[in-house]
Amino acid sequence: MHRYASFAVLAYLSIFAATGVQCNGGGGGNFELALAPAEGTFYQPAAIIVNAGLSGDASYAADGGTVSNIDNDCNGPGTCGATLTPTAEGQTTPGTVVFHVTVAPQGQPIHYDPRSVSATYHFIAGTPTLDPPPGNLAGGTTVTITSVTPGVHIYYTLDGSDPTDTSPIYAGPISLAASATVKAIAVAPGYKDSDVASAGYCDNLGSTPTCAAYRNIGAACDQDQQCASQVCSAQKCVAPGEFYCHSV
Repeated sequence: MHRYASFAVLAYLSIFAATGVQCNGGGGGNFELALAPAEGTFYQPAAIIVNAGLSGDASYAADGGTVSNIDNDCNGPGTCGATLTPTAEGQTTPGTVVFHVTVAPQGQPIHYDPRSVSATYHFIAGTPTLDPPPGNLAGGTTVTITSVTPGVHIYYTLDGSDPTDTSPIYAGPISLAASATVKAIAVAPGYKDSDVASAGYCDNLGSTPTCAAYRNIGAACDQDQQCASQVCSAQKCVAPGEFYCHSV
């Protein structure tokens, strides 16, 4: 009798397997999962969108960054995501953050195992903007310096040398009374340092100065003639008393 019972059980199991029914806890199906953007360089915190092919719960982690504005209820592509902000802690390369997302499908007719995806993003402090643009000084000229990156420290110089974190820190508009080359750099925790911004401002007020050095800029200007008019070229007025001119 036991022999017949064993045969019946084996037959039932064979039929069950043939139907293709998959129990929870078995190998799960696959589904689409991607991040948008998939990579990129940012000058401020970045909004990352999760494109999941199934509804489910998302969880987030970041190496070298923090995650905020979290929406972990994924109901399809583009319906969940988070904001990624770089931090100095946990970065192997300055400004580089690795973002991790795991989505666990919910409410599906068959079982799906959670799926994970990672992406690498780069954060650089925005190159400072100097205002007004380079050129001739006007009476009472002041230079303002800004960056698009929040929370930056801006360091600057007035002698044409590249600034470092030991240079004066920008705290407000800079008054210029003589020719100067202003250079600035933006620094922020978690971001790679910005490129150096540079602008030359020439003191051509009062009488028209005499060319101390002739250069071929625009129209010809040779060493044997005086300039009929003198204009400092943007980015090229490197020191007081040295002018770059062209004849008009």
